[in-house]
Amino acid sequence: MLSKVDIIKEKILNDIKTGRMKPGSALPSRHQFMRRFGCARGSIDAAINELSRGGFLYSRQGSGTFVAEKSAAKSISEVFLIGDFDYTRSMGLPMQSGNLAAEIQRHLPCYVYHRNDVNVNLGKIMRPGSAVIWVRPSYNELMVMQYIEKAGIPQLLIGRNFGNFDHIRTDAKEGIKEGLEWLKRQGGSELSFIAVENNPDYPYIAERQIAFYESTAELDMKVRADWLFIMPFRNISEDVNRIAEKLFTKKRLPRFVFLTFIGAAMPLITLAESRGYLPGRDFHILIFDDVQNFYGRKGIGMLRQRWEEMDDMALEWVLQYRKGAAERVFQKKIKPDFIKE
Repeated sequence: MLSKVDIIKEKILNDIKTGRMKPGSALPSRHQFMRRFGCARGSIDAAINELSRGGFLYSRQGSGTFVAEKSAAKSISEVFLIGDFDYTRSMGLPMQSGNLAAEIQRHLPCYVYHRNDVNVNLGKIMRPGSAVIWVRPSYNELMVMQYIEKAGIPQLLIGRNFGNFDHIRTDAKEGIKEGLEWLKRQGGSELSFIAVENNPDYPYIAERQIAFYESTAELDMKVRADWLFIMPFRNISEDVNRIAEKLFTKKRLPRFVFLTFIGAAMPLITLAESRGYLPGRDFHILIFDDVQNFYGRKGIGMLRQRWEEMDDMALEWVLQYRKGAAERVFQKKIKPDFIKE
């Protein structure tokens, strides 16, 4: 949630970005701003002072406040790495802050912030020479990204895309299609699909579902209605038990299963085995993301996201901006590795 001062700054920055306020032109009076924004003079003064400290405005004694000239250089001098670093790799959300921050630190100062601390540090982030890298940003961060964009701060998103922002993400379509081709080669075309309910905080959920349905159509495969499970997975044990009761029965066992929620992989396969059904013998399963214990297991295919390569690309993005030679559009998709026995 942006403060009143931040909202005023956003409006002024937008005026500068759109050319309504041109470099070298004087700002309207404080009273004009007060009428426009419907707020006290203190908020106007605070916003203008912060923009002046950030290099977007400057004052001349006795003459007023003016819009600063745009810097010809696009180079950066510091990087802010932002994400929710409470996640662990076991849930398919690797902690990327450490290695990436260390690599960036070899070239430029790099500061790691939890996403909850962004708003209180906007004054530090929104300075000329800054760049921001978002690691799997949530829906709530999108407004802040747009706000920072108005200040001309370069931003890179890892693990999701949004608007026309620079980003690096997994190519879900290419990975899923390769995995489904592997299933189809085992003979048959019907399969079960298990996924978590859509959530705008995690755009990869919908992306994987769309990629799955597109790929099944292209490969002439189909999902049976009684083998389709879109679950909340708030209680993983309870939801997996419900799936196993319907899926792993003598009545008609699916030959193929595609699971996009990695947190359900271990309990689902454990339950199948407890009922006497083994991967590789009774069914084949494709899992998005990977579980170390499943490497080399017959009948289990996994799509491993290449996070290390994403980190390498993020460092490349930083170094391009450091040299003032950034690509006009930096939008990369990386196909996941397909792991099978």
